[in-house]
Parts: sequence; C-alpha cells; structure tokens
Amino acid sequence: MNQKQFDWWFSGLVDGRGSFYFHKKKGSFSVPQFQIKVRGDRIQILEMIQIWLQIGTIKTVVRKDREFDQAVFLVTTKDDCVELCKALSRVGLQSYRDGEFEFWKESVMEWAKYTKNGGEPSHLESKMDAGEKKLTKNRRKK
Repeated sequence: MNQKQFDWWFSGLVDGRGSFYFHKKKGSFSVPQFQIKVRGDRIQILEMIQIWLQIGTIKTVVRKDREFDQAVFLVTTKDDCVELCKALSRVGLQSYRDGEFEFWKESVMEWAKYTKNGGEPSHLESKMDAGEKKLTKNRRKK
C-alpha cells in the first residue's frame, strides 16, 4: 500500500468508525480528541494506522457484557491532533463527518496556536467550548 492508498483507506475508516469529540480535562478546558474503536480481534487495523501515522495510542477495553473485547486507537495530545488534521486534510472525508472534522480541526488549530508560546490563555476555554457546541449541534442535525 502506498501513501495515497492509505490516505483514502483511512479516510473511509474514519467516515465509518471515527469519533471526533472533546474531553474535559480536570481543572482545565475541554480539548479535542479522536478515537476509532474496533473489536479486539481486529487490533492489527489500529496498529497499522499507528505505524503509518506515527501518532496515537492503542488500548484494549475488556467488555464483560459482550462476546469480544474492544481495541481503541486514541489521539489525545495536541501534537498528535495536529498531525491527524494534516493526514485527514490530504484527501478529506466523504460523509457527514466532514462537517464534524472541520469544526474539530478548527479547535485543534486554535489549541495549537494559543499554546505554542506557553501557557493557555483564559479565552481559549471559551473557544474550545464553542467548538464542542458546534460539533454537538452539527450531530443533532443528522
């Protein structure tokens, strides 16, 4: 598989299985994060993504209420979120998730811009909250 093939494959996977969201950090503001969940016996899919993108972490979630455990690819750091934005911008998304991605990407870029010089200004919290509200509102329209 070459880079272009991977980009299109990954875009399709994100369209179907990806989740852009905001996580409220204790004592701080909500930050953009991303995840893809698959059955635990399909963890090699997530490992391939991690190798190609060189970002993220993978964890296994034991599910006693289901036949299979889950494997989760998580993108949680600022630098990894920026790299994910670059990767997904190469080909874009084809489904309604494209709108979600654009809202999420805007928040990632704000986060990266305002924390580049150290510290997190107080107005960044309102920008992250606005990004989270846009994402939630966009999902309700679908």
